[in-house]
Amino acid sequence: MVGGVIMGTGLVITAFVELSLDAVLISFGVLSGFGSGLCYSSSVIVVGFNFERRRNLATGFAVSGVGIGMFVLSPLMQLAKNTYGYNGLLLMCGAVSFHHLVFGALCRPSELEKLSKTKVNTFKHNNEQRKCSKLLSILREIFFLFTNIPFILIVVSMTFFTLGVHLMYVHFSKLLITKGTSETDAAYLLSMSGICTGISRLLIGFSSNAENINELMLFSGCFSLLGIAGLLLPVYVGSFVGRLSLPLCLGLLARLEVYLVRVLDVLIEEKPHRRTVLKSKQLALRPRMLTVIWLRLIIPRSFKME
Repeated sequence: MVGGVIMGTGLVITAFVELSLDAVLISFGVLSGFGSGLCYSSSVIVVGFNFERRRNLATGFAVSGVGIGMFVLSPLMQLAKNTYGYNGLLLMCGAVSFHHLVFGALCRPSELEKLSKTKVNTFKHNNEQRKCSKLLSILREIFFLFTNIPFILIVVSMTFFTLGVHLMYVHFSKLLITKGTSETDAAYLLSMSGICTGISRLLIGFSSNAENINELMLFSGCFSLLGIAGLLLPVYVGSFVGRLSLPLCLGLLARLEVYLVRVLDVLIEEKPHRRTVLKSKQLALRPRMLTVIWLRLIIPRSFKME
């Protein structure tokens, strides 16, 4: 709920500020980005708190609606921009963001979350020695995560994965326009990734719960196929089928970070408490967030975008 307020407020402020890069970086980049991160992280973690079994399947159902939203909203946003300009588009996005308040209010605390808060309240009444012991326990958990070599490799792979995927999403429409595609058609092509995203999240949610499916192979295999599709983009971008194939690949393969909790659970040799797994997910996604910030600030300055 707090994330929805921050995100919506940032978008509304961006709609009324003057066309200044510094002001947009603060209102849209910092405020809206921080609120969006709160909404996204909490929505994924809430699934981990409420489902012990078949967590991937539950996550697949929970996030499959994102694909429908991408498919529907991409052309609608392009239409809104053409009709009302950027100011009207940002106001509409801000109004949609405030809907996080409604859906956040519907997420009731689970028994595990209540137990965690009870432990925290009990811990506040302990002495300083117990506080130091708790701090050392947390540090040991973090140290244990960073001594796990597969976990480190996942962190590195997520960083480079984010670098490639965000470059595709940010510059693919511009590439299509330079090849003669109109802005509306480019938005429709990119929206096709939305349908594939919804389908892939459901399919991966079903398959990753099967006993004969290796989550690590599923994770790395999808990343590898997407990398090959990106490398071959200059070869097939000249045809309509080729231009359509990359959004389809992005939708089918590029939205696997929501299943990172299960993959990290497999990577850690000892069966840890679920909070340790969620903590490892947060640590794994932090380099990814830094990569996104770097892309937003540095990459546009490296290219002359007309």
